[in-house]
Amino acid sequence: YQSLHTALMYKGQSVEVQIRTAHMHTVAEYGMASHWAYHDEKKRNTSMDLYNTPWLSSIKEWQQEAVGSRDFVDCVRRELLGKRVFVFLRNGKILNLARGTTAVDAAFQIHTEVGLNMHGVEINGKPVPLNYELQNGDVVSILTGEGKPSTEWMQYAKSRSTRSKLRAYFRSQQNDNVLKSGEMLFFDYLSNHRNEILEASFIEHPFEVPTNADELQAFLPGSSRYDDVTELLNDIGHSQSGDFLRQKVSKIFLVPASALQECDESRFANITRTVYASQLDSMSFNGANEEDDSDSQSSEPVSYGDVLNGGQAEFADSENVCYHCLPVRGDAILGTRHRDGSTLVHRKECSWAQEALNKARFPSNDDSVGEAVELSWPEDEWEDNTSESFLTEVIIMSVDRKLLLADCSVIASQNSEILKTGSSSSNEHCILEFLVRVKDLDELQNLMDKLREVNSVMSVERRFGSELLDEKDL
Repeated sequence: YQSLHTALMYKGQSVEVQIRTAHMHTVAEYGMASHWAYHDEKKRNTSMDLYNTPWLSSIKEWQQEAVGSRDFVDCVRRELLGKRVFVFLRNGKILNLARGTTAVDAAFQIHTEVGLNMHGVEINGKPVPLNYELQNGDVVSILTGEGKPSTEWMQYAKSRSTRSKLRAYFRSQQNDNVLKSGEMLFFDYLSNHRNEILEASFIEHPFEVPTNADELQAFLPGSSRYDDVTELLNDIGHSQSGDFLRQKVSKIFLVPASALQECDESRFANITRTVYASQLDSMSFNGANEEDDSDSQSSEPVSYGDVLNGGQAEFADSENVCYHCLPVRGDAILGTRHRDGSTLVHRKECSWAQEALNKARFPSNDDSVGEAVELSWPEDEWEDNTSESFLTEVIIMSVDRKLLLADCSVIASQNSEILKTGSSSSNEHCILEFLVRVKDLDELQNLMDKLREVNSVMSVERRFGSELLDEKDL
């Protein structure tokens, strides 16, 4: 068979053209295909059986029943091609897909990497949703970049192959999250118990508590059944058990498990008291503000212009904030100006800000307290694409379960930048701490709302200041 084939495409419509010379046409009509039919005819009862295949017989019936040529062509297209759909790519390549498939199926049909990096799709030059059902003749353009699959794609995918590739991707992501959570749990535990490990360890030679996987590798051979750090961290991530974690730390560093357990119980109690105290302080401060508002019979925020700045607020410097209270853009703030001329930004309920405010109201010679300055955030200069961010710490109280840290870490990383984590647990409950960077109070509130939706989480609170923060995080 010899023929030149080409296709013309215009606005999503295509016309296929076949070009043959007289000789090429003769070869097509009387060449190898005709020779095969001649030999195959010998195997049939009559020469007419060659043309009595089921599908060809059906076409004969449709031809007899059809009123006109257009009806006949529509019937053939519907019956023979009804279960398939043919679409074009921008380069003219044709994809043969099952009827009902979507743009997600087309992307993975092209290549797995195309599907995994897809962030949008255009059909016939116009953007459409990912669950768009492909039609014959559509010109498909897959937009790739920094996209990544979501679990909703499993509902859009109609092809078994596409669903299989998506399941493999989600399984790989879950394994990565488990490893990451195991790493966070283990090294945060070592960081929080560094002094106890060094004091109670029976290791004879001097050592430093490891801070990364490479340093930990040197402690594994001979001290546990693990020879590979990844295997250890994976098991810790899967277990999510405080007892399991203590057991591994005890064996690797030769520390009595009872000493670690006593330390954990003491730390859990301290964190719990801190959380409840923070909640009470917040409630009392909000109650005081409500009383002030009711007394003044005004909906305007409390102003200190009568004693500060001559009644005019200055703009806050987001790079010079108080690390005792960690204000975030959107918080009610107050400033303290010091001898070097710098102005430190505080949350209004910060004890340092309250001392400065009292000094402004009742002048004293105490130079240790800065001069109180009324501040406001420079809203006119704020843009969504700014790189400005603020440190804050979030505390999660939850019923302890497997993969809790992994689930919370995914939410936190999607809605903020995680700098450090901490955790502690009792027999039934667990406390997770996240030191994160956010752009403003709205982003922080969105993060906390998303964390509250995680299964088994009982409460999510913002800590006043931070217990995880150290100098290298500043």
